[in-house]
Amino acid sequence: MVFVPGKVSEADIEAFTGAWGPRRLTLIGAPGSVPLARMAELGVARVSYGPFAQSVALMALQDLTREVIADGGLPEDFRILN
Repeated sequence: MVFVPGKVSEADIEAFTGAWGPRRLTLIGAPGSVPLARMAELGVARVSYGPFAQSVALMALQDLTREVIADGGLPEDFRILN
């Protein structure tokens, strides 16, 4: 398995899979990167979203905090996940 950190283009992915073979490449899914389905078509084996998932969770916590401070309660679109 080969891990390539950072945002890469479709041409980069084609070059990497051409050099190392299909299903051997691990990439980072960053904002603005090649869509996941297209990465799979190009032969990417694995995509990590690393710190981005944590950032999304922290943004949601920040939004909740703003809503609680402004309105004094949970937002209308609150969802129970478990």
